[in-house]
Amino acid sequence: MQAKCSYYAAVSGLFGKLLNLAFEEFILELVRTKCTPILLYGLECFQLDKADLHSLDFTFNRFCMKLFKTGSIDIVKDCQNYFAIDLPSCVFKKEAE
Repeated sequence: MQAKCSYYAAVSGLFGKLLNLAFEEFILELVRTKCTPILLYGLECFQLDKADLHSLDFTFNRFCMKLFKTGSIDIVKDCQNYFAIDLPSCVFKKEAE
C-alpha cells in the first residue's frame, strides 16, 4: 500500500529530527496532525474490510513501539490510552460518518 510507505517516510523524517530532542507527547501530536492524514488520505474511496483496518492499526502500533522503545503491545496500548491517541481505524470510522 503506497500510503503506508509515505507514512513510514514521514514518521522516519520526524524521528530523524526529533527523537532525542522532544518529548513523546510532542512527537505523538506531530504524527497525529501531520503523518496520520498521509496514511488515511483517499481511503474513503475504497471499501476497507477488517483486515485493511487492522493493517492500518498495525502500522501505527509499530510506530508507537519504536517511540516508546518497547516490543510489548500491552505497554503500547497503555501509552495510547494515557495520551488519548486514537488508532487510525477509529479515526477513519469517525471521518466516514
